[in-house]
Amino acid sequence: MSTGKSVADALGDLVIRIHHVGVACEKVAPRAEKFRAMGFRVHEPEQLDRQRARLCLVEAGDGSIELLEPSSPDSPITGFLAKRGEGLHHVALQVRDLAAAMRALDGRVEWTGPAGPGARNTRVVFIHPRSAGGILVELVEDPDRP
Repeated sequence: MSTGKSVADALGDLVIRIHHVGVACEKVAPRAEKFRAMGFRVHEPEQLDRQRARLCLVEAGDGSIELLEPSSPDSPITGFLAKRGEGLHHVALQVRDLAAAMRALDGRVEWTGPAGPGARNTRVVFIHPRSAGGILVELVEDPDRP
């Protein structure tokens, strides 16, 4: 990996905001109910086939919380829960242009896999925790939230 400019410098003005925080949990329903009881807007759970997980979106101001539950034994969420238990899974940064952000970071970070479709009409890619101080970072291009 390159040691010149920092990752923040490489992304420049491509990062718009923190898009969401992902939380791994055994079951989304009990967690969703706690947020609903606190007055948050909670969406119905949806299946995220690429990650083999169910997610439930909790709106939180300009960002959101994604509650993630494995939907199959080979889900990455299953492995995360076995290794670390319930809790923070990833931080997602919204970028203006996913392809440009990936080019800016090429050779600087390790990707967990290729970019692909995410939930709710987004395109996403994940930066491996080894490249981000132990935190799984998701880059999100979201045409519905400019």
